[in-house]
Amino acid sequence: MTEEQLETRMSQIVDQMGYLMMDVLLMSLKKINTENQLLQELQEIRLNDRKDEFYNFGETEPGSAGEQLGKG
Repeated sequence: MTEEQLETRMSQIVDQMGYLMMDVLLMSLKKINTENQLLQELQEIRLNDRKDEFYNFGETEPGSAGEQLGKG
């Protein structure tokens, strides 16, 4: 293999490694984005649950000790 062929081949290898690194970075960013979206959805669900608990605080189930007369 001549020196010119060697340089060409090395250049191709370096280019391929660069593309590989960019692919790995892109996949990592996509995974981070997906996980971030899932965590955001989970956080919204938890927030809604807490809001429901807060606004329903003090309400009782029918037949419980705190049930008000005439509303059961």
